[in-house]
Formats: sequence, structure tokens, C-alpha cells
Amino acid sequence: MARNYINDGTIVETVAPSGGAVSGRVLVQGQLAGVALSNAASGANVAIRTLGTFTFPKASGASTSIAAGGNVYWDAAGNAVTNSATSNTRIGVALAAAANADTSVVTRFNGNF
Repeated sequence: MARNYINDGTIVETVAPSGGAVSGRVLVQGQLAGVALSNAASGANVAIRTLGTFTFPKASGASTSIAAGGNVYWDAAGNAVTNSATSNTRIGVALAAAANADTSVVTRFNGNF
């Protein structure tokens, strides 16, 4: 194995942003997104999972449906998955369709594009 290999990148450590990190919630830093594996205060180290299958809260209302296999984006302001790329971070694809009224969506998370 290469001497410079650290790990497969599925779980990485980063610094919790202003406001801290909440276990199970998406954390975005630049182009890196992950699911926090624990609570952490602002500025503290926190492990995040950058790959896996998760159920996330979904934006609801008109024009918020997501097709199975469709790209999903994290809306940090709303703390929810959305189908809109505008001002949001791509985090993966929906594994099942989600209707406008649905409040969650099963997502194949890939936070390290």
C-alpha cells in the first residue's frame, strides 16, 4: 500500500462550522459535504461520512418533487434536500421518487464530487 494513503475517504475529519455540527445533519464546507457522525461545537473536530444511503428531510411544496435517480441538492438555509441547484450543494441522487408533499427522500449520498 502507498505510504501516503490515509483512508478510503468515506469518513473524514473536518472542523465544525459556526453554529456547530449536529449528528445526522448534512455539513457542507466548500465542495465537500458529509453527514456529521456526532454533535460538535463550532471549531471542534467532527467526523463526517461522505458516502452512503440516508433518509433526509425534503423541501415540500409546489415543484419540489424528485424523480428516482434525480440529482438532489442540500439547501443549508432550509436544512433539507431539494431538486434545485440554485444556491445549493449537490449531495447525491434520490433512490426513490419523492412527491411534492413528501417530507423526506432516500438519498444515495456522495458528498465528495
